[in-house]
Order: sequence, then C-alpha cells, then structure tokens
Amino acid sequence: MKQVHIYELTPQELLDEVRKVVQEEVRKAMASAPSAEEDLHPYTVQETAKLLDCCRQTVHEYVRTGKLRVHKLGARSYFMRADILAALQSESYQRTPKTSRHARR
Repeated sequence: MKQVHIYELTPQELLDEVRKVVQEEVRKAMASAPSAEEDLHPYTVQETAKLLDCCRQTVHEYVRTGKLRVHKLGARSYFMRADILAALQSESYQRTPKTSRHARR
C-alpha cells in the first residue's frame, strides 16, 4: 500500500495522489476479475466437476443436497460460475480427496 504524506501537500495535490492510488487499485481489481462473458458462461456437469476437482456423481450429490444451484435446459444440467464459486466458499462445502480406481481393489 502506498503511503501519502499530506503535511506538505496542497488540497489539489492530495486529491491527485488519491486519484492515482484509486485508479491503480481499480486497475488491479479489473485485471483479476473474470470478464462478464466468462461469468455468464454455463458450465456442464463435467466442466463443473473439473472446476471443483471432483467427479460428476459428486456434482449431482451437491445438487441433490442443495449445496450447488443447477439450471436445467431440457434434460441437461448447467451451472453458472457465480454459483460454483459460492459453493466453494460455503461452509457446507467439504472437499474429500479422490481415490484412484486401483486403490479401491
């Protein structure tokens, strides 16, 4: 965080410094935020499973238990990025590690 010493600045100079800091923070925030187009992209069950690092069955379980909001289009299920991120940040989301098929034998 940039420090500004105001004891030798005129009000206009102070305002200019504040504008510079705000512009830089907004620029950083915009660079890290997903685009509006990306945010509206519907994710399939498989894509959602990949984002959550789980299997498709787990995604369906999250839908059944209400941990993840689903959007249906006919027989297909779609998920919005905001809903996926909300599920990740939710206290009820607990990640269990995947076991390999070979380990189960």
